[in-house]
Amino acid sequence: MAKKISSADYRSEVTRIVTGLNPEKLNGSDKKPINWDHAANVVQLVGWGQTRLAADHLLFPEFNDILAETVASIIRTLNYNFAICALKKTDTALERAAKITSRFYSYEFLIELSLNFFGLESKFLDEGEKDLALDFITETLASWEFSEMDEQGAPAIAAAVIDGILKGMELVQGGASMVAKTAKRIRDKVAADLPVTIEFLDSAEEEITGNIYFEMAAGNVCKFGNDYALGLRWLRHLGFEQVSTNPVLAAKAYDDDPSLRRLFLSEVTGHPKYETWKKDPEKYADEITLYATLFALWDNLHVYRPIFYTLADETGGGVVSFQLNPNLAHLAKESIEDALAALKQAEADLAVYDSYLLAGFDTYPEKARANLVVKVAACHPA
Repeated sequence: MAKKISSADYRSEVTRIVTGLNPEKLNGSDKKPINWDHAANVVQLVGWGQTRLAADHLLFPEFNDILAETVASIIRTLNYNFAICALKKTDTALERAAKITSRFYSYEFLIELSLNFFGLESKFLDEGEKDLALDFITETLASWEFSEMDEQGAPAIAAAVIDGILKGMELVQGGASMVAKTAKRIRDKVAADLPVTIEFLDSAEEEITGNIYFEMAAGNVCKFGNDYALGLRWLRHLGFEQVSTNPVLAAKAYDDDPSLRRLFLSEVTGHPKYETWKKDPEKYADEITLYATLFALWDNLHVYRPIFYTLADETGGGVVSFQLNPNLAHLAKESIEDALAALKQAEADLAVYDSYLLAGFDTYPEKARANLVVKVAACHPA
């Protein structure tokens, strides 16, 4: 039987449990989107840890006139789940971990949804409805934090969510990027003894809407893209519409983000050619490189997925520019085979992703079409 622990021990327990959390996969045999109820679809995604996908589902203009009520319906269920997940002295270690994880994902979803509403990706939504939804969100986050403080003496789960978001931003270009420096400014403003979620969101909104790129993109002065494989979600908030990448930049992402390497090592074992690759990695280096590059790009495709649809008639944004292996640039047939392999893998992934992102929408005819642009080296006759 577990005893009530000190607030310091509680913080350590939360950190241990949430560090390295990965969302459940969407393609499980027991999983399917809920097409007849937007709120239910979002709540199940949050429960699986697919919090960013859940937040992105609410970015489409079809939610105008029903956005606030949909957010209220989602919060109603999450409030219920949050209350059920109050820690008890009789909880086992596994029960405590499950409850902390559930609360972590609920916090994370509402924070990611708020950042989306601050950002330019939500410009197709009604401003009044967004403001009302944000009121619901901030009231909920504050109440959750006060509940956590009353129960455990510290809003450790709320703080862990914010720390995770900021650490992800700080990884970009080893801390030298605009995104990383933004994270440092936000971290300096957020005090641990206050309702940290509200402090974080106030600071994040100021950083987003006060950024020069945001102002230029909002004023249609210029269109922006990025040339790096990390930090794209924050840049999307600022109005960036696409990213250009290549195998070298993908490799850099593996260096900067240790979690990406861990995920790759976990996923590659399930690849049909894993045993063949394992026996002679040098022989199949190009195939492995293609797979590793695409694996690093999946999140990029997902980040830009909503605006790939919402900007289709405006700028054609939301695309990921993928450079083929430069070592094969002199071989036309092999380069084409690589391009088709990349397209096939991307569309297989996006068919599943879109079934949740666009659940309940009938207005997007080319679901699963990859938001991928192939770059070809022009230095050879091929």
